[in-house]
Amino acid sequence: MSEILNELNDEQKHAVTYQDGPLLVLAGPGTGKTRVTCNKMAYLIKEAGYSADSILALTFSDKAAQEMQERVTELLPKATELQVSTFHSFCYQLIRDHALELGINTSGPIITGEHQQAFLLANLDNFGITSFEVPARPVDLAKTMQGAIQRFKQENITVDDLLTYLAKKEVEGPLNEELAKLKDLTAAYQAYEEFKKERGLLDFGDMQYYALKLFDTHPEILTYYQDQYRYLIVDEFQDNDFIQLELLFRLCPSGNITIVGDDDQSIYRFRGAYLTNIQGFRDHYSNLGIETKTIVLETNYRCTENIQTVAQNLIRNNPNRGEKVITTDKGPGDPVRITKYENDWEQAKEITRSILSLHEDGQPWEDIAVLVRKRALADYIIENFLKAGVPYEIIGSRGYFQHEVVKAAGAYLKVLEDPVKYQPSLAKVLRRPVHGILPGEIPKLGRYARSKDVSWWEALQDLDDFPGDARHFRRAKKELDRFFTIKGDEGLL
Repeated sequence: MSEILNELNDEQKHAVTYQDGPLLVLAGPGTGKTRVTCNKMAYLIKEAGYSADSILALTFSDKAAQEMQERVTELLPKATELQVSTFHSFCYQLIRDHALELGINTSGPIITGEHQQAFLLANLDNFGITSFEVPARPVDLAKTMQGAIQRFKQENITVDDLLTYLAKKEVEGPLNEELAKLKDLTAAYQAYEEFKKERGLLDFGDMQYYALKLFDTHPEILTYYQDQYRYLIVDEFQDNDFIQLELLFRLCPSGNITIVGDDDQSIYRFRGAYLTNIQGFRDHYSNLGIETKTIVLETNYRCTENIQTVAQNLIRNNPNRGEKVITTDKGPGDPVRITKYENDWEQAKEITRSILSLHEDGQPWEDIAVLVRKRALADYIIENFLKAGVPYEIIGSRGYFQHEVVKAAGAYLKVLEDPVKYQPSLAKVLRRPVHGILPGEIPKLGRYARSKDVSWWEALQDLDDFPGDARHFRRAKKELDRFFTIKGDEGLL
């Protein structure tokens, strides 16, 4: 208990221990929201009587999900059945498990944004476009169409919905320019959906769409998951879109849910995230006669007072935000300096001069960072670094570490380092298709290990009375033992 609540301030403790209905935690930057979400999961398991497999934690990114899983595992090493996932991963597993009921094929590859753009670009002449002008760079129109299709999916708007709406408007009279463009977008959307259907393909938006459809068309399946997950915790709630909110409402009619977010940090508005989701959350449970409790985390443990004051003065101009005053205990700190330059080149030269000055005063290179909004904006800075001899490393190139094979390699390396300590990584390794272990067998291993009061790795040593198919687990264990032998022979890691 002391490990879970120790070093939490009063607001954080209140958020961790609150269980009297839906809870909204508004957490400003640096106020410890990740600690609250992870410690709450541990508290529910250790103190409130919830089993690990009855808690579902959802967040926006794979990185956040992995961090949450590892933090909870540090607090409760035996809570191996806790499910921490992104919305898309959870929904994908859901529709894979119920593909038969949905009548869809989930064995094919997932269409990426690049694939979407390629299809739309290649078929611009086949959509019968009348309102959009094809620009000098046709790919720009393809990107516009791709963005519209993504938004339709996030809003749970189908092709049939759009066709019905447009037919109604055409009966009322000629379509105006806006509706005519919507008709062009609908044509592209329809062709894209037919293309996927013919080839048995899915995209990321389909995962959430089919998950919601599954719940709405198969109430017995929805009831099963409502009974399975007795408590929901949602991180980065401000970045959720409409269809994700609807999924939460389906899964959690009881109000046993905590959402954590900050309306000042909604960075995915262009992807369909809505600040109004926070009010929609309150309204939904209010209509069910359940009051939503709001707790605001107002102590910033990351920034100095000067930084916090400048940020507060800036962000208070944002519309549709909840008023909150974030304080800090770090003292005033250095003044915030705001500068303006004639162009990007002058800015890059000044950044380089400042870094050289800091280094001459004893600041190590590795303690200095330059943040840019997107990678292309760093080109002038990099050029100046090269001229001045400033060593640098570019961090944050998206894509590489998101590849499944790279994430899998990372999981294998963690297992090779310590298979007991990194049980979530071991679970990820066992889920790899190469081992042939069915998804439903993984939780059985967790329950088996818990019944013997051992780790998953120790459970794999003795599967004689395992209540499932042990063949593939034994084969996976044999393969991992081979890796450990290689590691020992060659002195790896």
